[in-house]
Amino acid sequence: MRVLQVVAVLTSLPILATAWEVYVYDNVDNCEPTDDSNYKHFQGTVDGTGCVNIGASSPPSGVTCSLYTNGGKADPAACDGTDMKADSALISEITDVGSKTTCYGCVFFEAADCNQNTWIVVGDAQCPDLGANPAMSFRCCIGSNPCKNCHENSLYCEINDETDGRRRFALKRKVEDLEQDRHLLLGLIEALRDDGYQSTQLLALIRSNASIDDIRVAVGNRMERLSHPVSASAPESSSWGAPSSSASSMSPMPSSTVQMDMHAFSSMSDTNPRNFMNIDRLTDIPLFELSARPWTEATTDNGFVSHLVSLWLTWDHVVRNWIDKDLFIAAMKSGDVNSPFCSPFLVNIILSQACWYSSYPEAFSKPDNLNSRGQHFYNEAKRHLDALEGRINLTTVQGLGILFLSTCLMGKDRIGHNYFSQTITSIRNLVARADEIIAQAGPQADAMERSIGICVRGIFSFFTLADLALHTPISMRPPKRAYLPVDHDPKDTWMTYPYRSQPVPAHRNCVHNQSFDLHLIMYEVIEFFNAGEQDEQTRKSRSYAEVESVTKSFYERLTSWYHSLPECIEEGQSWTPAVLGMHMSYHIYIITIFSYLKVHPSAPASAALSVQQQCISSAIAVRDLMNTYRSNWRRIEHQPVEYMQITTVCLFVLLEDLDAPGSSQAFVELLVIARSMARRFQLARGILRLVQLSAREQNIVLPEEAQQLYKEFELEWYRTGGAEQFSSSYPNFSLSMRSLAASNSSPPDGSDDDGDGAKQGNDKRPGLTWSSAEMDLFLKKWDDVLKLDTEM
Repeated sequence: MRVLQVVAVLTSLPILATAWEVYVYDNVDNCEPTDDSNYKHFQGTVDGTGCVNIGASSPPSGVTCSLYTNGGKADPAACDGTDMKADSALISEITDVGSKTTCYGCVFFEAADCNQNTWIVVGDAQCPDLGANPAMSFRCCIGSNPCKNCHENSLYCEINDETDGRRRFALKRKVEDLEQDRHLLLGLIEALRDDGYQSTQLLALIRSNASIDDIRVAVGNRMERLSHPVSASAPESSSWGAPSSSASSMSPMPSSTVQMDMHAFSSMSDTNPRNFMNIDRLTDIPLFELSARPWTEATTDNGFVSHLVSLWLTWDHVVRNWIDKDLFIAAMKSGDVNSPFCSPFLVNIILSQACWYSSYPEAFSKPDNLNSRGQHFYNEAKRHLDALEGRINLTTVQGLGILFLSTCLMGKDRIGHNYFSQTITSIRNLVARADEIIAQAGPQADAMERSIGICVRGIFSFFTLADLALHTPISMRPPKRAYLPVDHDPKDTWMTYPYRSQPVPAHRNCVHNQSFDLHLIMYEVIEFFNAGEQDEQTRKSRSYAEVESVTKSFYERLTSWYHSLPECIEEGQSWTPAVLGMHMSYHIYIITIFSYLKVHPSAPASAALSVQQQCISSAIAVRDLMNTYRSNWRRIEHQPVEYMQITTVCLFVLLEDLDAPGSSQAFVELLVIARSMARRFQLARGILRLVQLSAREQNIVLPEEAQQLYKEFELEWYRTGGAEQFSSSYPNFSLSMRSLAASNSSPPDGSDDDGDGAKQGNDKRPGLTWSSAEMDLFLKKWDDVLKLDTEM
């Protein structure tokens, strides 16, 4: 009997030339050669994936062959034309063995030249019996999933990148983990060598039971800070708790210590970590191979464009879906700038948005400016928009929605409101001309009709969230109710990038449909919140009893929506960032409606306490879901930007309950997430500062861990320009809800309080006025106060 033993060795590092090995044995049936066995040893490189005839005297290009006799006791010789066949095979676990016909690392054929018609079905045995079908040739699979050989021969191939440690993605992930751990260790050593304030701060974080990810972020931020000098004009950092009466009491550490630390590291100021190629760059294999031209002039690097689009589709688009991914990718690959599903304007604004998720040097228009992420693509997108001169099509509407969000993330939502209004007008135009546009699409008419529906419903859901976040009146009327088919297409999967994980069902259609239904409810909530501002009679008749009744009605509708979710996207069934985001949105919408009820001017103290507990419960539920995100996907810097609004609402809720250990711990955990986002985009930086100053204004003492985090953050705040960088009306959540409730409800005791500048209800906290709720005004006021304190 003759045996074929396969040991396929797949590597991820280019310095390893051998990609696979095959041993062909003679005269054995137990996978072990005897003294009278002869066998051949084949080795192949990544190029040696052609057909190998076992009995041939010369192997194909990229393959070497050695002949062993007497069971391997004799020295190897050059292969000859000895007729050898395989009656059994020992196969390595290069791929999963499933119930279907499976392509292994190497496949076998009865005839020479790998004739597909003679392919041997080996089943799922580790050492299958081939006695009835001896093999005369074989071909080895290497490469991506599915392997080239399986694809060419229409064979089913299910490669398990996770369980097979020899596959390149698994090795890349191991190398990445080791490299991250190495950087963490070196960073910790350097930090602990400093016997001053910084080492004390880091030790406090470690002793607070912070996660490894939190410590890694802190160490990385320290290195980032050391590569930038602190502006001499920045006021000294303040300790945040009860307000201090003197400049000296506000300083977290002696001024000389700050200067000494910064001078000590001044020689490192030009050593920006982004200037070095890291392990992420070396192992990056984008999900899609795309070209920079003809779509953008900001870069000619196809790899970088592929990297950005892969990031955007993985972490951003999956949560905020108003673009058909498959149509967009196909159109971008075509290079047709006149495609109805892709345009230079849309591509550039997507690339700009994607830069929020990338740390590559090319993501920054100015390498020394952390706030310049994506600015080069953003500017080009605006040039393309101007060139359109008001002409409206599908990609224009899609891009305008992203342009509005990008402008908000830059801390410029006052400017962004122009794009907000432009998007609304463009959607109306698109819907009015839908029949014409669909007809112009010709053979792609069905795809165009579906894309317009996805776009309009997706932007409606997002703009409803934006109205709630910015506390503005209704901006967009609900579109016609329609739903995507719930067919659970097996191709509808999601996987992580840049590191790879096993694909999981994405349930995009289910998430899209349920998100639309959720925001139809919240649309009515916004209508109710703002009705009093439009009608004086409505305002005067809005008693607490009425508000309580309507709030409970909204709560019942929200819980009914939640309990009616399809099984595939119920909590814990199939997590993706989109499914998690939808569950967290449900909880912050509960917080929103009860916060409105809680601060009603006539709310009884007992009722206010009850709804406050409901808000806290929902905030802690969000914390738990955030932890689920972190346990499933390691890098918190890839969290979708929409999570910042979710985190912010919960921070303001928990800020009022820090005396409770559970709330205090949840506050710290969410603050760490907010800090990570503040390293990526300007709006998050402003929100983090807003929470900090709100605590100070209300005389709230923050947890020790939060104070340590804010001391470090404040140095960065002044170095990057402080409040002067903002043009944002983003509100203080608690204060704006209080003012909104007062301006849309009848005041207690028949008074004529309009809610502006007065304390509302039972709230006795100082300094809470509507005029200070908007971010840029609030931050500037406090920056000016702190500068005066340090000058006195």
